[in-house]
Amino acid sequence: MCESCLPLGFVNTPAWAAALGAVSGGRFTGPGDRRVLASTYVPLVAAKSDERTVAHLQSAALAAVSMDGATINRQGVYNSVVNTPLALLHATRRLGAETPTGENLLSALKASPHQPIISAARMGSSAGVGAAGQALRWRRLCEERISAVLSDSPSAMVRMRRDGVADGTFIFGYGCATHAGNLVAQDAARLNPFSTALRHALSATNIFMRCGRARALRASTVAFMSNPGQRIQCLNSYIRTRWAGEAVSISAVQEILRALRHTLLSNAHSDNPFPVPNSVTAALEPTSRDSIHQSTPFLKVLAAAVALLEGDAAPLSFYAGLLATLRSTLETFFLELPLAARVGLQSSLSARFAAFSDPMVALAFYLDGFWSPARGRVAGLLWTARAGKEWQSLPDLRDAAITS
Repeated sequence: MCESCLPLGFVNTPAWAAALGAVSGGRFTGPGDRRVLASTYVPLVAAKSDERTVAHLQSAALAAVSMDGATINRQGVYNSVVNTPLALLHATRRLGAETPTGENLLSALKASPHQPIISAARMGSSAGVGAAGQALRWRRLCEERISAVLSDSPSAMVRMRRDGVADGTFIFGYGCATHAGNLVAQDAARLNPFSTALRHALSATNIFMRCGRARALRASTVAFMSNPGQRIQCLNSYIRTRWAGEAVSISAVQEILRALRHTLLSNAHSDNPFPVPNSVTAALEPTSRDSIHQSTPFLKVLAAAVALLEGDAAPLSFYAGLLATLRSTLETFFLELPLAARVGLQSSLSARFAAFSDPMVALAFYLDGFWSPARGRVAGLLWTARAGKEWQSLPDLRDAAITS
């Protein structure tokens, strides 16, 4: 952990889960008990980790800060993360009795650059630099304000970003692109054929996941029909907060439609069949299958884009690049979808991009050579602007970033 500068996700492995589970469950057999670990070993490890983090920050050429919230023991906890682009947790703040308003969140974010890790990195970089040496620009800039802030987008976080840019705490702020993509999937679930496909997919999923006899019969049928060595697809229940969860649930049903139909057929010819609701039978009829087949291609592409944006190291240019390209492809691809559905998806992509992004995101899109083949096609796309503003194109947003 110390050698890796404690990057986020470092302990998300089975080995670490087993080790940490042994400690928290009281089965730890190493030196000392949990109290000894907490009072002696944890501070030593934390100190070494902080040293590694400071060294990494001092040598980094650029940095940005992200902020995310969590609830622990019924209290709000907000983690501040520096991306260099390696993501490093540098501060955790509990608001305690304070209400997590935009003002209080902004106050917590203003305090985060003064945490010991950032202060040590700043002192080791720009402090004492004379005329012969020149500190990196971001280091000098961080002594005055944060260059960029990324957060999720509850109303309090949105206000925190807006007020922070207005008072000069940071240069620009934008919402989570993955969250924007997830909301596009939720918007799609209100349109046909996506709404029909999701409803039927959930009808089939619920009975084959919650009913013990149905689940056992489905598993045996799938195993019988699959080829040796072939992976057996599992059903996935729908979770609204899962990134593009609609794609996961609907595509899982699509992959084993034949097996589900054979399962119902085997159940109908058994001596003691379990009851099957009419909604489940209807979910596997040709009309329902057509809705599922129509919906899956776009949802899979959207889910892949969301997964790519979810990575902390995803370039900023991918925010505008992926959403703009996906919106553009709806004009000439995914023709299995009705025209009304494609127009609705384009409107959703425009609205979510305008609500979550910042002109600096569009500027990053134009500065990244990777997107040069796509610029001509997507540059003319109009995006719905924030309330009280006119429609804007990507070049408009780029020019706004340059002049601001």
